[in-house]
Amino acid sequence: MYPSRLSNIILSCFMIAGTSGWGRDGHFITARLAYALLDKEGKDLISDLLADGIAPTESLMCDASVWADHVSDSRQYRWSKSLHYINIPDGVCDGFNFTRDCATNCTVSAIVRFAENLEDSTIPRSDRIDSLRFMIHFIADLHQPLHVSFGRDRGGSLLKVVPPTILKRDRHGNPVTSISLHSAWDTDIIQYIFRKRSMDWKQIADEMVAKAINSTLPVDADELSALTTIANNSATLTCSAAYVDEMGFWIQQGDYLSKDYYEKAARIVYDQLFKAGVHMSQVLNAIGGNIYSQVKLGSLDESGYEAGESAADF
Repeated sequence: MYPSRLSNIILSCFMIAGTSGWGRDGHFITARLAYALLDKEGKDLISDLLADGIAPTESLMCDASVWADHVSDSRQYRWSKSLHYINIPDGVCDGFNFTRDCATNCTVSAIVRFAENLEDSTIPRSDRIDSLRFMIHFIADLHQPLHVSFGRDRGGSLLKVVPPTILKRDRHGNPVTSISLHSAWDTDIIQYIFRKRSMDWKQIADEMVAKAINSTLPVDADELSALTTIANNSATLTCSAAYVDEMGFWIQQGDYLSKDYYEKAARIVYDQLFKAGVHMSQVLNAIGGNIYSQVKLGSLDESGYEAGESAADF
């Protein structure tokens, strides 16, 4: 059983806040995309657990997408901090191995458990709300390659690199000479996409919605299998794209990241955000379908009619 949710955390899709994970914009993109792809049962799930009668439901889902980052340092939720990432053996590039890399608990097993909590009506509502918020956030995190990475440098957080200075500047307009590799993938490459495309996070998300609607998207009925595949893909990208430059050389402390590196990374980031939003919608639709189909079946009497109805009512 998880601790009850932290009260009075007020966020918004339209606030500017510093977060880890994909960063605010990345999480907002996945949330907006996922919400647009929800069916009735999926939206009912969001409304029942997150709606406060004031904010739009989509806004509430965006709030939920960054909530886990905001509470991870609090005493009540410190236990969740290690679930934002998965450590694979340092320097080993053989993908994600569930038995090896999730021996006790990890992002993959946590998402499965949160999904189970959502369907368990015996769990306090506050804990189901927490489970929904965590699940939305961690599905997105799992698609960020450096969230399935090496512990020696904290998924690139300790590896300082020099970004293309024309792209990264501080609040005074001066070129930023050093950021972490992790930060580059969390936020800077997303900003690179925005500037190159002259679009903001909402426009990027809406473009992805149109792409998703016109695509045939596979659905894996086994969520553990699907998440294992996602984690393995992220681990593969960590070694094949995140930690190596455009020439295929391993990135070292203080190395310069070229525009060519950013171009390749931007395509990967866009694709991973798209996959995260689509998978998120599939999971929420499936959970909502399971919950509300059970509710509907429970309201039928032995004749097959809803309580209080008869054949004459039709």
